[in-house]
Amino acid sequence: MDKKSFIEQRKPKVTAVPIDGQDIYLREPTIGDNNFVLFEKRAYLLDEAIKSGVELDLSDEAEVEAHLKRVPDKFALARGAAIRICDPDGNLLFDAKSKDDLAALNSLGESLLSAIQEGTEKKKG
Repeated sequence: MDKKSFIEQRKPKVTAVPIDGQDIYLREPTIGDNNFVLFEKRAYLLDEAIKSGVELDLSDEAEVEAHLKRVPDKFALARGAAIRICDPDGNLLFDAKSKDDLAALNSLGESLLSAIQEGTEKKKG
């Protein structure tokens, strides 16, 4: 098997999940999506810590991590949803970098979050 075949056979799968009488589509997160979420979360938390007046010694990683653990991430769940919700072809509908998109996702009902979690559980099962 060559590299191209390997990648083509492992494209992220799209799953239809019923919610409120219609299907929404969830794309399996890519390795890149998961990597993005880790780094975007850290960047967001650093920005929030600095905005709140926390002085960070960026050369002391242990101190930085200790401070970041105390900073709330109001977009954590929305960021996870943004990298999953897609059209039937797997094209993401939301931009996980956009605070407007993340705020819009935060405003949606819990039924969406439950549908995403159920879709994830079905995938594991």
